[in-house]
Amino acid sequence: MEVLLGEIAAVLGENGLIAGDAVTERAADWLGRAPCRAAAILRPKDTSELSAIMKLCHAARQPVVPAGGLTGLVHGTDAGPQEFLVSFERMNQIE
Repeated sequence: MEVLLGEIAAVLGENGLIAGDAVTERAADWLGRAPCRAAAILRPKDTSELSAIMKLCHAARQPVVPAGGLTGLVHGTDAGPQEFLVSFERMNQIE
C-alpha cells in the first residue's frame, strides 16, 4: 500500500493526499459524529488527476469509496481501514 500511496502522491501533489493520523482527524460525515477510518484520503483537483489515481488503484486492486459533500444520512461514504476515500472537495471549478 505504501508504494501505491507514493505513486498517488506523485500524481496529486503536496495537498492532494491525506494519510496517517491526519485521516482520523477528518470527520466522516457533515455532523462530525465519527472520525474517518479510511487508509488514506485522495483529493484530486481535476478529472485528469481523478483518472490517473483511479487507474493506479484499479491496477493495484485497491478499493476506493467516493465522497462528495458527506451530507448523506445512510453512511454511503463510510470507508474502512483498507479502503481509500476519494474526496471531490478540490474539484470545485465549473468548466
